[in-house]
Amino acid sequence: MPSNNGGTKNSQPITRVKPIKPCKNCPKQRYATTSLCYTHWRTHEREKRAKKKEALLQRKARFKEKKANSPKRLKKKLDDIISLYVRRRASDWRGNALCITCGVEKPYKELHAGHYVPRDNYSVRYDLRNLAPQCFKCNMKLPGCKAGNITQYTKYLVSQYGWPWVEKLIKDGEQSRQWTPEELRQEIVRYQELLKTL
Repeated sequence: MPSNNGGTKNSQPITRVKPIKPCKNCPKQRYATTSLCYTHWRTHEREKRAKKKEALLQRKARFKEKKANSPKRLKKKLDDIISLYVRRRASDWRGNALCITCGVEKPYKELHAGHYVPRDNYSVRYDLRNLAPQCFKCNMKLPGCKAGNITQYTKYLVSQYGWPWVEKLIKDGEQSRQWTPEELRQEIVRYQELLKTL
């Protein structure tokens, strides 16, 4: 008996079977929608993840190196090394040193390397003439004095070196100076070597 759609009752729709495409690297069947078989796809994914991880590590290494060699980081590193050198140089065999402005004796680790000419003046910021051990109070928190115990600091320098020497230090501090990254690295190496001599 004819069906309503004009075909026979027992006719079946013709299904076209798509040919199986082989992996582009071997005769095996492709995996999912990729152009590779499952084995080669897994290998490709592992290699891709490894390359991505390596690229990420390289970017992190470049960023870390760039950050470590930035002028800000180099200045901070040089500040720390010179401060340690100034305090250790002034310490005795017990590791104690005197604050040059109030005379208190403390372990050098508890003292500061105080600047006579403010450290914002880069021409003498790393000059050993401008640095001496001070306690925290004399360097930072002396009541009513923003520059620390500057009066006693001046008396100390004059008694040790004379007023003309102090005047020259102040004059040198008025000069403008910009440190290049290479100069900062050279100073870091120099003070690291000096620390080894203590």
